[in-house]
Amino acid sequence: MSNTNLEKLETIGPFDDADVPAVLSRISNSDEFLSIVSGWAVPPILRKMFLGNFIAKRYMQRAFRSVSDIAGFQNLVAEYLRTLITNSCGELTFNGLDQIQAGRNYLFISNHRDIVLDSSLINYLIRESGSNTCRIAVGDNLLGNQLASDLMRLNKSFFIRRDATNRRDWYRSLEMTSSYIRDSIENQCSVWIAQRQGRAKDGFDRTEIALLKMLMLAFKKESAPLQSFLEKIDLIPVSISYELDPCAVRKARELRLIDDSGSYEKAEDEDLNSMIQGLVGYKGRVHIEFSRIDRQEVDSIEKLGEVLDRAIVGGLRVFEINEFADSFLRGESQSMVFDCGEQLKEQMDECSPLEQEYLLKQYANVCANKRELGLTGYE
Repeated sequence: MSNTNLEKLETIGPFDDADVPAVLSRISNSDEFLSIVSGWAVPPILRKMFLGNFIAKRYMQRAFRSVSDIAGFQNLVAEYLRTLITNSCGELTFNGLDQIQAGRNYLFISNHRDIVLDSSLINYLIRESGSNTCRIAVGDNLLGNQLASDLMRLNKSFFIRRDATNRRDWYRSLEMTSSYIRDSIENQCSVWIAQRQGRAKDGFDRTEIALLKMLMLAFKKESAPLQSFLEKIDLIPVSISYELDPCAVRKARELRLIDDSGSYEKAEDEDLNSMIQGLVGYKGRVHIEFSRIDRQEVDSIEKLGEVLDRAIVGGLRVFEINEFADSFLRGESQSMVFDCGEQLKEQMDECSPLEQEYLLKQYANVCANKRELGLTGYE
């Protein structure tokens, strides 16, 4: 990658070890961050006495005291994530992690349901298996919030810019991102990227061909770009299944408003609030499936998209809540006696009658997607 491109990435790439002390100081003095920590870690009686932020600040200063580099911060994140998983997940299961070899770098491509948790869980499992965590590709919409940006960049995130004002700048930005991903994997560390821009708010997971075309830009000078990509990039499709989505009601309202008016304008700090809700909200059982693709099947970018879709959708876990929503929308089952049935009823009660269909589709589309791809048991 050229020096010019590396300079441009300074403001959108992960922080270096040298940045850590100043960034942690900024975070520990952020009223927004302290309010979040206070609501999570400080007893209500002390918050009512206006001691919440004071206690939260002292709490985080102690936590940050031993952190001097990115590895130290990720150790701290892993500790809190372990507690988070215990408190907000019925259980966390996984399969296929044994194919990840320590010392090798991969490109993990997964479905995308939660702003932070998708990549965090993948990194957590990779780290627990003894491999190095990966860099995380995120949209630059989170750059608008200093706290979210700081936390993401400390956790090895880099931002894909979408603010170009013309086609030339847009292309250069995509080319720079593609080169950065290739350079990371070939020389430094693994990378995680979602199979599409933004979360699949309707629960229908499919790979965007535009994303794959972006990944190919770094190989455009090769005689056979696609084959070179497949030979040099060790590709791991990942399927992330949440039994319950804590942000399902938010997503249902957004989807209804988009259908009604053609657009949706996010409230200030909406992404940050969704991040928090997704992290601390109850998710029921969570399953992560690591799989492989047969490179011999791939002779075009479109075919690569199809192969990834079959791997990712095929690896999704179907819970009773998915089967219920699918049958309910088709006019069949009405009984909500199943795991997470009470939580689903609570989510439906929060929705208007019009929003309830959007809510149920988020859960039903796991089955619909498998059916559309002709996967076993859903033809």
